[in-house]
Amino acid sequence: MFDIGLFYCCTKCQSEANRHEFRYTLKPDNEAYCFDKYFYFDPNTGQINILENLKKDAPTKYLLAVAFLKRYGINSNKKRIQSRINTYNDILNFFKAGASPTDLRTREDFAFRFVYDSALEFFNL
Repeated sequence: MFDIGLFYCCTKCQSEANRHEFRYTLKPDNEAYCFDKYFYFDPNTGQINILENLKKDAPTKYLLAVAFLKRYGINSNKKRIQSRINTYNDILNFFKAGASPTDLRTREDFAFRFVYDSALEFFNL
């Protein structure tokens, strides 16, 4: 039985999703899912990394996160990585141009919401 995800995904992710049982992976469309429970975005490298404490504190979550990154090639595609870096820089420029970083309604306008959240951290908000 496969769960149906209600989120955008690329052709690679969609084809991988059709080959694997989703009960053994992270589900970003699940209400209980929270990016910050598993990962953090490194704006310098554009990579999505697993929280360091998961391996020791929550080994099952750590294994799910490792499998998720590997299965979908999250950090192996240079175009994806560059796209995250470009998005981060675009968001920083958006804020620097006078947009209010405290107006969180604009967060939904960005494809990579975790990148938006990292940009907010840059402004210490």
